[in-house]
Amino acid sequence: MALAEGSASDWLPLIVVDGFGLSESIDAIVYSGFGLFMAVGRLFGRRVIDRFGRAPSPRRQGSFASRWHQVCGWLQLASCPGA
Repeated sequence: MALAEGSASDWLPLIVVDGFGLSESIDAIVYSGFGLFMAVGRLFGRRVIDRFGRAPSPRRQGSFASRWHQVCGWLQLASCPGA
């Protein structure tokens, strides 16, 4: 888990600003969102596992993450003028 957090804190600002060409203020919002969702996962992760079980919890979270990734991809395509 620490490796994922460390790599996100190192590379997320570079990807947002240099890779996508967004401003530093958007980068701060994206990084704050990452930190917020990491905190939510740590605070409520045990409750989710207790309620849904060990095996279904990662499946549900993976399904949610893939849907969210898809929505973000659509938003990115909609914001590109040449797409």
